[in-house]
Amino acid sequence: MASEPRYGVHAHLNVMVETRDGTRLATDVYRPADPETGEPIDEPKPALLDRTPYDKTGGRLRHGEWYASRGYVIAIQDVRGRFDSEGDFYIHVNEAEDGADTVEWLANRPYCDGQVATLGTSYGAWVQSALATQDPDGLAGMFVNMGAANGREKTFRHNGAFEQRWLSWAFTLGAGFAHESLADPEVQQTFADVDFREVLKNGPIERGESALAELPQYEEWAFDIMESGSASGDLWQNPGVNFERYYDQSADVPTVYSGGWYDSYTGATCDNFRGLADKKDSDHYLLVGPWTHLARLPGGHDHSEALLFPPLTWETPTAGDLAFGEEAIRKYRETRLRFFDYYLKGDENGSGGEDPWDDHPRVEYF
Repeated sequence: MASEPRYGVHAHLNVMVETRDGTRLATDVYRPADPETGEPIDEPKPALLDRTPYDKTGGRLRHGEWYASRGYVIAIQDVRGRFDSEGDFYIHVNEAEDGADTVEWLANRPYCDGQVATLGTSYGAWVQSALATQDPDGLAGMFVNMGAANGREKTFRHNGAFEQRWLSWAFTLGAGFAHESLADPEVQQTFADVDFREVLKNGPIERGESALAELPQYEEWAFDIMESGSASGDLWQNPGVNFERYYDQSADVPTVYSGGWYDSYTGATCDNFRGLADKKDSDHYLLVGPWTHLARLPGGHDHSEALLFPPLTWETPTAGDLAFGEEAIRKYRETRLRFFDYYLKGDENGSGGEDPWDDHPRVEYF
């Protein structure tokens, strides 16, 4: 039986959360409310935090209202320099401190009971592991789906060699959602016209000679990732990029690392679990299925939409020509909800009593 909503939802949009350096991050906060009046309830509730570079408004109906109606405060935040948040975006390097500051801010709200758990996929997984390196007060759990461990060894680079998919990200999802692109239709059109296959065909690119020159800050971090080879360099030691370096000091909280056999982050997902499960006292779990990156959304959403919205149900698991059948299906939100119910609410059954979390194996794989 699927979990059923019990509350109405009250939304407070574009709350500006101030970080330690004064930069303000735009955050939408959804709270359980009286289903008849719509007024937020007074009783403090556990909170969930989702930080994204892909526009916090994209997941409102899928994230905010769904969890708030089931008794959680949920905050969805644009990361620094993206959409409604202030500051300059440099991929991942500010996420440890920004995320930790947000966790502590949220834990101290009168509507939060002091517990904050995190969730998110892909970039939204990186930012969880990043903030965990700061061990912020109030952090109570994490559900890390398809994220990195050491950006130089697997992800930005692979054993030191640059992964060109990140150059593609800079031209597409990076540049397309940059403040400058959103504010200037001509800049946005410049990147809309880019055929990245031609970029690769005519490469290697040079500073100042590609469309990235229209966005100097984005060009800077893209070339830094491509050209900073030494493992001892500042970029590769940053707690937002290399979590392995900070395992010993990272937060000791219940955590699920989930991923797919056909995902680009499979190795890193397993690295995090192996590196932390026995090192920490809290329960750690590994969940791996035959899924591609972000899997497939119900209702026929294409991959570009999947990047904005986390998967609701891995209901038709396929990879290329392979189909894996009913045993590969995972109700993703229900799985996360059972985890949160168990560790934040002390509810062994959770989600209406189906498949209680206290029976969940430490390692589950297809």
